[in-house]
Amino acid sequence: MKVFTLVFLLNLITCFIARLLHGGRLIVDDDKGSWFNTKIYFIAGILNQPIRAFHYFSYRGFCRVYLNYSVFGFNPKRAGKQLDKLMKDGDVVCGVSIGAKPIAYSTTNGFKRVLINPCTHPEILQPKYFWLIRIFAPLFKLLTFLLGWISILPLISAEGGRYSLALLADQLFWIGYGYPGDTNDDNNTPDLGDLSKTGIVMSTYDEFLDNLAISGIYHEADWVEIETYHARIGDQAVANVYQDAIDFLLLL
Repeated sequence: MKVFTLVFLLNLITCFIARLLHGGRLIVDDDKGSWFNTKIYFIAGILNQPIRAFHYFSYRGFCRVYLNYSVFGFNPKRAGKQLDKLMKDGDVVCGVSIGAKPIAYSTTNGFKRVLINPCTHPEILQPKYFWLIRIFAPLFKLLTFLLGWISILPLISAEGGRYSLALLADQLFWIGYGYPGDTNDDNNTPDLGDLSKTGIVMSTYDEFLDNLAISGIYHEADWVEIETYHARIGDQAVANVYQDAIDFLLLL
């Protein structure tokens, strides 16, 4: 019994430390281009599949760079600071669903940003999902800490990235409890600074997000609404529609 308890505690404590040290970092795909070239960074949604989501996009003059999440966990504050260091003049960053959250936590207001179905603030969620995640996410996160290193294993397959229970638990927790931006006391909405270079793509039939809430938070941004469901960016049937929407926002 003592041996079992010791092994359990070592598993829990060592994994907890590893998650604190390595969780939340974005893994930068090799862009195979010059350091001097202008880049477009792609951040995928909750399934961590940036290649599958964005591989068909064609942007001449840009080096395409895919950013993956770490199996050690998700932390948009840390990822946002990493974005700040990565991006140079003329670069563009494009995030879909929860992939927009590190962008919201970054200070990349001076760069062009395209947010697709941005799941950046808890109030953007439709009420039933808001309460479900608020209740379920902390319990799931606690469970992954108790599982220790088992939660870090890439048990879930993902094209272009790896996925773990720890990553999923952290993503759900930040969806329900992460509030980027200072609160504006006048209307109680987040102040995200200058949004003049931010473009938003919303889906008419979004099952999870409230488009009115998105419009309220990103009221100063340019936006395009397309007739599809949430984050179907990897669906070849609507690939051209997404391409046209992003092209339009990048030209503004």
